[in-house]
Amino acid sequence: MDVKVGLVSDIGKKRSINEDNLLVEKKLGIFMVADGMGGHAAGDLASTIAVETVHKFLEKHLSNQKIRLPFLVDEDFGFEGNVIIQALYTANQKIFEKAKKSENFKDMGTTAVLMLLKEDVLFISHVGDSRAYLFREEHLHQLTEDHSWVNEQLRLNQITPLEAKTHKWKNVIMRALGSKETVKVDINAYYLQENDIVLATTDGLTDMVPNSKIAAIIKQKGDDVQKCSEELLQAALENGGKDNITIILLKVVG
Repeated sequence: MDVKVGLVSDIGKKRSINEDNLLVEKKLGIFMVADGMGGHAAGDLASTIAVETVHKFLEKHLSNQKIRLPFLVDEDFGFEGNVIIQALYTANQKIFEKAKKSENFKDMGTTAVLMLLKEDVLFISHVGDSRAYLFREEHLHQLTEDHSWVNEQLRLNQITPLEAKTHKWKNVIMRALGSKETVKVDINAYYLQENDIVLATTDGLTDMVPNSKIAAIIKQKGDDVQKCSEELLQAALENGGKDNITIILLKVVG
């Protein structure tokens, strides 16, 4: 199964640096977005470590499945599921260890959406509030669940969706790579079909542009995923561009 790839990463209108990072390695089927957090440019460092560690880990283990994985294997997830989970575990370790070495790096961390395409199956592991979506037959489906304080309150019916949009804690993340010595990673797998479009993005897009507008742009521009990603970026900038914006779009073409 082949995919066309579109990607953008932009500093936005309010930030002084871009703390987002992305990884596209089409030959291996690896696609990742990461949104760093922390002062003194530590967020940029955290997301960079995450992307570089994941890339190196997956290059090594996808090329030779006989190499032993460093963490306990969960038989329920198969090789692909385990390898992308453990790629994020390894990134978490690297960031956590780096954060302990300097006061400037204290509390740094990063969200991550890591996708591995193997034939017609898309494996997705994620931590934080960056998201993955599937656009199929003119409908947009969110594939990941935000690991955020407001999402937890929504799940418990403690606040309304309207309150969540403006709550003072709406940017509080409950899970991130590097913030603790260990991290819980969500994992799912989805069968793809021709003309499916997959979106992986940081919250610089989803905080600025509602899902209905994202769906409308993909419906209109999705034949050219690079132009579509640029159009999504422009929509986020026009709505304020309050954060860094990073977007990867994949379109299944066969």
